[in-house]
Amino acid sequence: MPRAPPPLSARFRLDGHRALLTGAAGGIGEAIARTFSEAGASLALVDRDAVRLRALARSLSTAGPAPIVAPADVTRVAEVARAVRTAAAGLGGLDILVNAAGVTAKGSVATTDPAAWRALLDINLTGTFLVCHEAVPHLRRSKDAAVVTISSVYSLIGGRDRAAYSASKGGLDALTRSMAADLAPDGIRVNAVNPGFIRTPMTAPTLRDPKAMRFFRAATLLPRLGDPQDVADAVLYLVSPASRFVTGICLALDGGRALGR
Repeated sequence: MPRAPPPLSARFRLDGHRALLTGAAGGIGEAIARTFSEAGASLALVDRDAVRLRALARSLSTAGPAPIVAPADVTRVAEVARAVRTAAAGLGGLDILVNAAGVTAKGSVATTDPAAWRALLDINLTGTFLVCHEAVPHLRRSKDAAVVTISSVYSLIGGRDRAAYSASKGGLDALTRSMAADLAPDGIRVNAVNPGFIRTPMTAPTLRDPKAMRFFRAATLLPRLGDPQDVADAVLYLVSPASRFVTGICLALDGGRALGR
């Protein structure tokens, strides 16, 4: 007989869950941090922007326990190791990992400088690997562990003039599936969210380009662009008891962008 699910009011709650969030000072990361805090999670926040990170932590502490603040550059092995240790020690363990640290850049294969290629993959792909490498031993001690990585719709459809970015996000999708297979015996669920065009500080320059805006509006089936809360709500689902039988998926959150026109 199937076991009874938690009450509806509890299925999206994170009370008692200890969450580590990278890229927390960014637009999507901040929305996830605020959503997790509202859902009752204890938080450890990681970002290389220490000033914005501490400001976010101060604003969250007014509604609950003060988050652990662990500034770090996810491309630096020692900094990542120190940040994960700080988070696990401060929270008393880890149940949730969200990889939201990432950057974007324009350029085709022909126009992208090799150094720029390496720098972007170091942040988006290798940085995620490094955080997971350090966090998994702690997650294995949890009875209800989940990992979510912020990928992109460009990993599903490719993106014109986004060679390095698309490649890095495609790598994240593959890493997500491999981790899901590897960690399932430990009861750790691993998923990704693939946002389309989301209004964030990182996309602000594009918002000022009328031609680009016309393209994104025309390519998105729903009559609006996304916002960070759309992503945060999807991430909340994927780490909550509501998704307890979900692992290895890459969830398109793009208003229909991947379907094309």
